[in-house]
Amino acid sequence: MNPTPTTQTPGLNPSVNPTMRLYMIEATVRDHAAAVSWLRDVVGFALLWHDVPRRFALFEIAPGGVHLAVKTRSSNHLAADTTWDPSEQPLAFPQRITFETDDLEATVAALSARNARLGPITDHPDEGYRKVKLLPPPGVELEVAIFGWTSDKVRGSITAHAAEAR
Repeated sequence: MNPTPTTQTPGLNPSVNPTMRLYMIEATVRDHAAAVSWLRDVVGFALLWHDVPRRFALFEIAPGGVHLAVKTRSSNHLAADTTWDPSEQPLAFPQRITFETDDLEATVAALSARNARLGPITDHPDEGYRKVKLLPPPGVELEVAIFGWTSDKVRGSITAHAAEAR
């Protein structure tokens, strides 16, 4: 198989939804002040909006307007949610959030210079990436990775494989 690289914008399928793009990921945290301070001062995200009384903060986390909203479970519209039991969900972020970088070592050096606690760099050659976990306040999981499949050559192969599967 000789895949032909795609000219399509990564992540968008114009035949399905030509106008939709990722705007925000919401993360529920237990200690709002600690999470905001860590994301701003250690990770280095730009704090765009901070509603302290409602315990809601909005960060720009990637060029092009991708945002991370950090809130507590008791934010106004969530207060009536009686089905949530914090003891059943020990993680403050229920999902992992992974950011890509072009230079993992330079990113690690920059984070270390801001006193970020980091795990070791781990290699995952079978899956084509290397990563380092940021060790934030308890209950938060973030990582930075460099992915082999995001190169134009690999992206073209993935696109061709997806087209064959249809």
